Amino acid sequence: MLSYQDIYHHFKTTQGVKDFAMNFHTVSIFANVQQPKGLFIALEEEPDLLTAISNGAIAAIWKKDQLVPKYTPNDFPIIFVDDPASALEQIGEEYIKNIESKGYEMSTSFVFKAPNHSNEPYTYDFSTNHSRESFLSTLKGKRRG
Repeated sequence: MLSYQDIYHHFKTTQGVKDFAMNFHTVSIFANVQQPKGLFIALEEEPDLLTAISNGAIAAIWKKDQLVPKYTPNDFPIIFVDDPASALEQIGEEYIKNIESKGYEMSTSFVFKAPNHSNEPYTYDFSTNHSRESFLSTLKGKRRG
């Protein structure tokens, strides 16, 4: 399962609580989908953090030069990055490597764009090689397009 510590290993600029035991059940780029114990990755120009929190987000990846909304709880973990899309790609690739090398009893669901590149939420199940490859292909297609 993806943890706060896994993320912090790469991105050290944060605000809020640093809970290295925190695990993420979901990683999502969509604020408006259920994301229990979720890591919300803010890709939009004006991300809706309040909606993400109300849908279960317990932390967020946030662009460094973007203001964090004033309503954000003081202890809510925000991890600042230069480019959230690149951070998502790095997190996804490393998570897949960890699954393949170490294996995880419980996995984290990644909610991203569908393999057909539509803007509809699609949950990737990394227990299959096909789903891992599809996720990486969709990520790389998004970065090119």
